[in-house]
Amino acid sequence: MSPAFFDSVQHHLRTDSTPVRPTSVRPNQVAVPSHPQSGLFSEALRTSMTKRPVTVSGHAAMRMQSRGIATTPKLMENLANATDQLAAKHARESLIIYSGIGFVVNVPNRTVVTAMSLSEEPQIFTNIDSAMWMKE
Repeated sequence: MSPAFFDSVQHHLRTDSTPVRPTSVRPNQVAVPSHPQSGLFSEALRTSMTKRPVTVSGHAAMRMQSRGIATTPKLMENLANATDQLAAKHARESLIIYSGIGFVVNVPNRTVVTAMSLSEEPQIFTNIDSAMWMKE
């Protein structure tokens, strides 16, 4: 940085007449703001930390019904857990294999895109960037 920059900063520091007032907070105390909106951050944090469920697209619901794949609460919870883990790894389109069934999930949208039994004819999965195998 140029000497002129430092000169202008020093000049500003000498001419700034804003007084510095000490706070009434002691060294081992924490100042708590008395803003009426201060609870909004904690509410937003709590909301973001709660598990969001995984949804099933219309296409996936038709495929699951035609292939005899039932959506149970345990299955949906396991898919939500897997989606959380995949999101932590920045996955976008993932194949989740659970109980002999392959689920293609759009991770950012938390949506099952399609599902198929892996006991069917050989399967080809395209447009995925990750895969996860889950034990029952």
